[in-house]
Amino acid sequence: MTFSTMAIRMLLAAYLCIILALTLNPKDALAWYNIVTLGVGGKVGGPQYSDKDCNMMALDLDPKHALSWYNFGSQCGGGTVGGVRYSDKDCYMKALELDPKFPNAWLNLGATGGGTVGGVLYSTKACSMKVLELNPKFAMAWLNLGATGGGTVGGVLYSAKDCYRKALELEPDPGRTL
Repeated sequence: MTFSTMAIRMLLAAYLCIILALTLNPKDALAWYNIVTLGVGGKVGGPQYSDKDCNMMALDLDPKHALSWYNFGSQCGGGTVGGVRYSDKDCYMKALELDPKFPNAWLNLGATGGGTVGGVLYSTKACSMKVLELNPKFAMAWLNLGATGGGTVGGVLYSAKDCYRKALELEPDPGRTL
């Protein structure tokens, strides 16, 4: 992937703004989250923070931020927040407890074998069906549903082959995004 000079300048400007915001207010959970989305960590008020450190700061300051939990699982593989160890799967379940309409968290939960959300146990297949209930144009979810043998989406039963076809219709070049 190549970036234009303008895109690099915009990312650098965003990074510098976030660092300035954190220097002025190190308790700004959203700023800690935003630096994680840039994927670079940063030096704030002296110490250097990794992406994982920044995500832990965001969650320590705002433990009800679903996107931070999702990122902590997907980008950092989990870790310790508030003295409690969270696996990537735990992070996805926590994100879904906070926002049950978060398709990417459902997709990743399914990729870890499923889990319990709101007291209900979801299998890998059930997670894929949940993603497709929320976003029927999510090609990766169709691919995952096909890998589990197919299933029912929107009241229609799809075979594994139907799911693979649907994924290819939505993303004809799967090597590009899947």
